[in-house]
Amino acid sequence: ISSTLYTTIWIDVETNPSSGCSWSGHDAASNCNFVTETINAIKAKGKSAGIYSSANNWLNIFGSSSACASVGSTPLWYAHYDNVQAFSDFKAFAGWTQPKMKQFAGDVTLCSADIDKNWRPWSYYPLNKQYGYYYSFSIDELDKLLFLGAIWLLYNYKDENKGNS
Repeated sequence: ISSTLYTTIWIDVETNPSSGCSWSGHDAASNCNFVTETINAIKAKGKSAGIYSSANNWLNIFGSSSACASVGSTPLWYAHYDNVQAFSDFKAFAGWTQPKMKQFAGDVTLCSADIDKNWRPWSYYPLNKQYGYYYSFSIDELDKLLFLGAIWLLYNYKDENKGNS
């Protein structure tokens, strides 16, 4: 995939019960260092980084909702399955006072596909403003990070003819 087709790589910071894929074998400081190093590696390649997580996942992985606040300047895409397309439910954690996007519904069937629904305010939405949310497919946890990256390839697609991003 050409790196000119995307601008942001989202890091999936969620608990995972699969053997060998868990954050639980490490302490909070090493988990924070890993996330920080990943953000720095993405930025070193000239891309923006974002974090996909929730307050509950953050607490489980880092031991405190205020831990690893050094990444709080990285855009946040949070999950809270309340079927509400708004940030009114958001509670600050880990240095974030405002998210960039919300996953508001999961495991929804659309055209025989299992999807998650996501929302972000119009001011953040660079593509077709006809839609207030877009869909991402739910898939195996191991592949989720790669898939989220693919969703963001589409979402952050640069229109080379117009110079927009």
